[in-house]
Amino acid sequence: MTDIRPIDPHDETALRAWHAAMSEAVRAGRRDPLVLPYGELAASLREADDDWERLAYAAFAGDEIAGTLLLRLPTTHDRHIVHAELAVLPRFRGRGYGRALAGHVELTALAKGRTTLLAVVGVPVGEQAETWPDVRFARRNGFVEAHVEDHLVLPLPLPAADLAAVGERAAAHHPGHDLLSWIGPCPAEHLDAYVAMCTLMEYDVPVGDLDVRPLEWDAARVRRLERRLAVQGITPLTTAARAPDGSLVGYTTLQVSRYAPAEVYQDDTLVVRASRGLRLGAAMKARNLEVLQREFPERKRVHTWNAQVNDPMQGINRLFGFRAVETEYEVQRILPTA
Repeated sequence: MTDIRPIDPHDETALRAWHAAMSEAVRAGRRDPLVLPYGELAASLREADDDWERLAYAAFAGDEIAGTLLLRLPTTHDRHIVHAELAVLPRFRGRGYGRALAGHVELTALAKGRTTLLAVVGVPVGEQAETWPDVRFARRNGFVEAHVEDHLVLPLPLPAADLAAVGERAAAHHPGHDLLSWIGPCPAEHLDAYVAMCTLMEYDVPVGDLDVRPLEWDAARVRRLERRLAVQGITPLTTAARAPDGSLVGYTTLQVSRYAPAEVYQDDTLVVRASRGLRLGAAMKARNLEVLQREFPERKRVHTWNAQVNDPMQGINRLFGFRAVETEYEVQRILPTA
């Protein structure tokens, strides 16, 4: 029987060894994977969180870590789901460690009353899903592809004149609108509008056949998320679009981590349906990138993830120069219930 042990997040030596093994396993055979930095990981596992439970495990070969498993369980929404991130070091592959960890995901889900297992498999551009080992592993363990996204990367810096030109061309299509930006938590005067847009995003984002439900946001959840990001060393940069009547009709957010000094994560981008076709998405992204390059000039790359069926957002990202580095297959397994 494979030796699978929980990792104590407060044991610095054990957690660093786990993170090093996970990083090596995730990077193997891939060109541009985004690996969770140690500082973010440690904070997410150690700090209390009202909305998520996080658990780390390792499969051991003697005293050496052969594979890692990170589980994330929503506690206030989608309480039927377990998100699993499983990785086996190359020298231990084909020896049953991955299968044992996949079995541990199922056992943990059943023990906690969960019925849907979700994971993400990244396939580098130029490779075929049918022959990629991680896809084949997922299928052998009962997972099916439920949604497909492109992982896109934008090299920085971008010429300031190019960003300004994008913004100026877009502005011609939405006279009377303006843009406002903030760094860190949402200002109190915009919180209600921002909360409403977060909920609209839940209903708007493509999810394919994933067994997930839209989340109804409220002000308390937004503030909890902001506090959690701060603890993990992540600073959000947000630009919103304001209509002539003063209402907010769109937003886009970038996340900057102090633990990943070259990287930037693109989070949500939304334009409310009644305001689409006015090039507000391009305008907001251009302004947010200007803020990013002014405030964090050391950053080298922006990462974003787009559903392959989301043609408007794919087009906007091509406009800025994003290029696909991987296809990410969101896979799921629904456990039988008695």
